[in-house]
Amino acid sequence: MKKEPRIVLVTIVLNEEVFIQPQLTQHIDWPGVVAWIWVEGATGLYAERHSDSINTFGLSVDKTSELLQRASRIYSVDSAKRNHHPIVYYIPFGFSDDFEKEMGDQKAVLRNVYCEICDEINPDILVVIDADEFYTSEDQLRINKLVKDFPAYDAWILRQRHIWRPSSIQDNSLFDLEVIGGYWNISHCRIWRWKRGSRYFFNHNLLHYPYIKNDKIKYFRYTIDEKSVVSLPECIHLGFARELEHRKRTNDYYVYRGEGQEPKGRNRQMYVDCRKAWEDWQPGDTLPHGAKIISYVGSKIDVF
Repeated sequence: MKKEPRIVLVTIVLNEEVFIQPQLTQHIDWPGVVAWIWVEGATGLYAERHSDSINTFGLSVDKTSELLQRASRIYSVDSAKRNHHPIVYYIPFGFSDDFEKEMGDQKAVLRNVYCEICDEINPDILVVIDADEFYTSEDQLRINKLVKDFPAYDAWILRQRHIWRPSSIQDNSLFDLEVIGGYWNISHCRIWRWKRGSRYFFNHNLLHYPYIKNDKIKYFRYTIDEKSVVSLPECIHLGFARELEHRKRTNDYYVYRGEGQEPKGRNRQMYVDCRKAWEDWQPGDTLPHGAKIISYVGSKIDVF
């Protein structure tokens, strides 16, 4: 039997106290994980727009810092030796660069912090988990199997399921509905084969994953490649099922940094329209750009 790949989980955070403990509970025992790196910080533009949501050090104003400090003590080098838990690294980075040459570049600065640590750990696989993204225990095993069974790939693009629970239906069960189409069909690359020296050079998301310049990347795409694979793992995203004020601040920041504007916006008006629709949606409303609300019939996250 092939042994589990050595995996490092990586997360950047700001004001995410609601998800810190569920994240740790859900993913800390992911088979093969040797470390989990958390980088806390804020982009300059976000701080400019929402100064009340960031302290003077460029960190969270909720309990995010406190919770991560505690996690780094619990899952330390010594505890990892005793209990076989991964090591939790907490990096209170603070403010990133003052300017964004491309949208998302400031987050690339934050993400390169964990890349530097990965150079020392030298894992086989890097898994990015945003604070509001979750994988079931079964899908953690499926991801491990995927990277073992298809060694020719450098990166894996899996399906994202976007749970839908805006403020108008906050009393509904968390996993009642999901949204598909429009902005919610945008692919995100979260799982990458690690190469020492890899860095983010462009936008921190989508297909711009940490790589060594001039490398050719072979992507596994859940909608295109290896259609014969049964039970592909999925990422369950809860960003559109959280508190209204947090979501409104995030959407406002995206507009402030240039989304929906030309030429900087690069035709991202669809992003703006769809995100904004979440704020005001009422049952029966039509969503823009062909997006639809459907009943969710996927897996439930264990911790919820």
